[in-house]
Amino acid sequence: MNSLFLRAGEVSEVSCGLGRFVTRSHERRHLLSEGVKFKKYPWDFNVFEIPFEPRTTSSGDWIHFTLWKKDLTTRDALADISKKTGISMKEWSVAGWKDKKAITTQRVSLRAELKVKLASYQSNTLVRVSDVGNGQQLKAGHHSGNRFRITLRNFPFAVSSDDFDTIEALLHSVKDNGVFNYAGVQRFGAFGQAFRIGRHLIAERADLAVGSLLDPAMSPVGSTNRFVFEEWHRSRDAKQAISHSSGKVREMEYALLKRLASDCRHDLNRAIRTTIPKEHRRFYMHAYGCFVWNRMVSQCGTEVGAELPILGAGIEPGFFASRGGRVLQSLLVEDGLLAASEDLTSFCEDLGPRLMLMAKMRPVLIVPEVFTWRWVAHQPGDIRDLWQPVGEGDALSLLLEFTLPADSFATSVVREITGGLDASSIPNQKNAHELDVSGGVV
Repeated sequence: MNSLFLRAGEVSEVSCGLGRFVTRSHERRHLLSEGVKFKKYPWDFNVFEIPFEPRTTSSGDWIHFTLWKKDLTTRDALADISKKTGISMKEWSVAGWKDKKAITTQRVSLRAELKVKLASYQSNTLVRVSDVGNGQQLKAGHHSGNRFRITLRNFPFAVSSDDFDTIEALLHSVKDNGVFNYAGVQRFGAFGQAFRIGRHLIAERADLAVGSLLDPAMSPVGSTNRFVFEEWHRSRDAKQAISHSSGKVREMEYALLKRLASDCRHDLNRAIRTTIPKEHRRFYMHAYGCFVWNRMVSQCGTEVGAELPILGAGIEPGFFASRGGRVLQSLLVEDGLLAASEDLTSFCEDLGPRLMLMAKMRPVLIVPEVFTWRWVAHQPGDIRDLWQPVGEGDALSLLLEFTLPADSFATSVVREITGGLDASSIPNQKNAHELDVSGGVV
C-alpha cells in the first residue's frame, strides 16, 4: 500500500521549500553534519511567549494562566492537565503551539467557571501552571512574539581558526541583515501531512483528504491507530476498521471513521465538515499556503519586493502581473490546482467565499530583535547551565538570544548559522525526497 505522505525521515527543508540563505559571501558548510548539536537537550531551546498588554483586561468570562512545559508539545501538556482535572481539551485556547523538545512558557485561556478545576492540578517536573488571572479568550497569533534562548553545542573548531571568524561574520550578518522568513518544517507536521491535506481541501478532493487524514504512515508501527488505518485503506470499510480500535484511536480520526461508517459513507465532504473542526481545516489550508510561499521565496528572494502574499483572496491586483504572480501561477500549475490557461486572479479571489481563505502579506526577510550571542565551554560535571568563558582548545558552544514577531520561526535563524538543519541543505547533496503533490497516490 502506497502512502500519501513522505515518511518522517524524508520530510526535509528542501521538500518543504526552504532553499536559500541570505549570506552567500563564503562557501556554505553544513555544520550539523560536522557534529554541531541543535536541541541535544530540552533546555537547549527555551521559548518565552510575549503576551499582548494589558493582559488583565477582561469581561470576567475568561481566565489566563502561564503554562511552563518541558519535552512535551503544547497539546500534550494540556492533555495532561485535562486528564487530571476533568477539563475538556476543547476548553483550551492558545496563541501558538510550542515545540516539543524545548522548555517553553506561554499563556493559555479558558472559561472562568473552570478556575476551581484548574486549581486542582498539581504542577510537576514536566508541566507547571502559575500566574492565574483574568483575561480575554486567546486566538491564534494573539501575542507580541517570542523570546528565544538557544544553545548550539560542539562546534568543531578553535577560537583562533578561520572557521570561527566565518561564523562570527555570519552572526553579524544575521544581526544586521536578518534571515529569510521561511515557515519552518514543523509548520507542516512530522510527516508533511498538514500541507498535503490542505492542498486536497483547496482542490476539493475529499477522497484524497480523507485518505491523508487516515494515513497509516502517521502512526507508529504496531500501534492501534496504524492497524485501524491500514484496515480502512485495505478494505475501505470504516465499520470493519473501527471494530479493531478498542477505543484507542485518536479522537478526531475516530469521529471521521464513525461518520464514514454511518450516514457519510458516500458523502466524504460532509464527513470532513462534520468531524474536522473549522480551525483545523483552516490550519491545513494555511499550511499549504506557507508551503507555496516558501517556494516563492526560494525562487525570488527579495527580487520581487519586501513582502509576498500567502495564498488566499484579497491579493493586491498589481501582484498578479508581476514576476511574483507568474511564479505563484507556475507553482499552482505544478501542484495541479490550476490549469496553465486559468486566470490566477479569479482562482485566488474564489478562495475567499469558497473556503474563507484570505491572503496575508508576509515579510520575506525578518531581522531578529535584541540579537546577542556568547561563546562558552562546558563546565565539567554539568550539562545544563553552568558555563565558563571559552578558552583555546575548549569544545565550543554558542548561546543565542533574540526575539521574533508572532508567526516567525527560530529555526530560520539557526539554519542561517549552521547551513541548514538536515542533510537536504548540504551543497551538491542530491535530494532523493523531492515532494510529489500530484492528484494521485504517491
